[in-house]
This record gives sequence, structure tokens and C-alpha cells, in this order.
Amino acid sequence: MPDSLSFDTLIVSAGSHYNYFHHDQWQEVAENPKTLEGVLTIRRRILEAFEAAELEPDAARRAAWLTFAVVGAGPTGVEMAGQIAEIARDVHADFRSLDTSEAPVLLVEAGDRVLREFPPSLSGKAARSLARLGVNTLVDHTVVAVDARSVTVKRPEESPHQIPTRTVIWAAGVVASNLAAVLAHRAGAAVDRAGRVQVLEDLSLPGHPEVLAIGDMIRIRQPDGTSIALPGLAPVAMQEGRHAARVVRDRLRGRPSRRFRYRDKGNLATIGRASAVAEIKAFRLSGFLAWVHLADGAPVVSDWF
Repeated sequence: MPDSLSFDTLIVSAGSHYNYFHHDQWQEVAENPKTLEGVLTIRRRILEAFEAAELEPDAARRAAWLTFAVVGAGPTGVEMAGQIAEIARDVHADFRSLDTSEAPVLLVEAGDRVLREFPPSLSGKAARSLARLGVNTLVDHTVVAVDARSVTVKRPEESPHQIPTRTVIWAAGVVASNLAAVLAHRAGAAVDRAGRVQVLEDLSLPGHPEVLAIGDMIRIRQPDGTSIALPGLAPVAMQEGRHAARVVRDRLRGRPSRRFRYRDKGNLATIGRASAVAEIKAFRLSGFLAWVHLADGAPVVSDWF
């Protein structure tokens, strides 16, 4: 393979990865659902935990196998916690000496509420829906340690509390791909705290119109000189991808590049089967009505479980 390739236009979409807040060793025990492989690994670990619990004679160790901790109460964490609670109820009949439906599912969030991207009213409805599924939400709790047998959390001005668990799932925020910093260095562009590179209004790198960057790895400069980071959602990436294609087409036709304009179609978060919350322009939906709006084509965690 050649060491370098020539191009007319380069489109970079390296995405992001989960942020373990300078504790990369936690990733060895706290799986994340960023990829299909990660989600399938999580599903396997959940089922293996139930099997280990049924064979475990010691009550304390059995309780640890039956406790599941999800870190991060954004849309992915909320959906993951709800899915685990539903799996626990679904497999109840498969075990003779184990009531999996009573398995504790903990949703740990450093902020003061779940789904902080949503209005407080929808966050409250999501929390109540999670409670009905059996999920115990721990807001204002920061994770300070993770190992193969426990997760340790801490509330402000309180001592750390260790929770025995053999299954920790990480969904607590993302940072941009390292490639964003490489592009920023080469172009003399800025990066933000999440490692995203700042691009121009048409999604090109400053001083390098031949390089377009899209997706979770960018901030977009605005006409007033400020910059914004759009949500890391499929509709954003799809719109940016279409815009990048238009930029290439316009350049081939000798036309100037146009500014990227994001059309916000709303915010959706799944909680469980037939349960979701949605903010679509001026409308706020919850329950089944919100859930049916998820038939948008973008994959969600439940598609893979």
C-alpha cells in the first residue's frame, strides 16, 4: 500500500469515542455501546451475569452479579438502562432459582437530572418511566472508581460509596477522534475541550478548502464569529454528509461553496418498549406517541438488543 494518496477533495468523518475522563483503564471493565460489537458484548455480559448469579451460592456475590450500573444518563444511557431492566424481566422464566426481574439496575448521572438535553418536564417523565421499569436513578453522583467487582460513586460533600457489581456500562459523554487534533495542527485551527476541530461555515478546514470535516469531530464557525457544536446524532451527520456532497458538486461546476445550515427536526430518546420522550419543534411528547416517532431509520440501542 502507498504511504500517501493524492486527492481533489478529502472528506473526513472520524467521529468520536467515549470519554473516560483520563481513566482509560476503566474501559477494560466498563464496556461502552459506541459500536455494534460493543452492544453485542454488553448483551452477552448481561446474560452471563444472570447465569453466574444462578450458580453462585454466596448471597453477597450473587447480589453483585445481579446488579447492573449504567454510567451517564443521556439518551444512550437512559435507553441502555431501560433495555437491561426489560431483559431482566424477559429472561425471568429461564432461571429456576433466580428472580431476574428483581435485579437492581442503577443509572448513575453526575448532573442533577436525566436527559439534560431535554426540557425539565420531559426529563421528569423519563425518570418516572425508568422508575416504573425498576431502574434506580442516581443523579448528582460522580463515578470516582471502577474495577471488575465494583463501581464507586460520590455525591458532593459526601464520602465515596462503593457499589458491588460485576457489570458496568459506560455512556458518559464523548470526545472527538484524535484525528481532529491532527487536522487542527496541520491547518492552524482551534480545538475545544472535547477535542473537536473548528471548521468554516461550509465545513472546510481554515486555509484548506479541499478538506471537509463532518460529524462528531467538528465545531462550525458562524457568521458572527462564534462557533457551535451540533448534537452527535444521526440526522446531523446525514445533513452534513449531504452538504459535503453538494460542496463537491458545486466546485466541479465552478460554483462557490454554500454555508451549511442545520435543520433541527427535534430530539428523541427511547426508554423502553413503546416508551420514549420527544421534543419536536414546539411539541413535547412522551410515552407511545413519542416512541412511534423513532421510526426514522436511525439505529438505536434496542435495535441491537
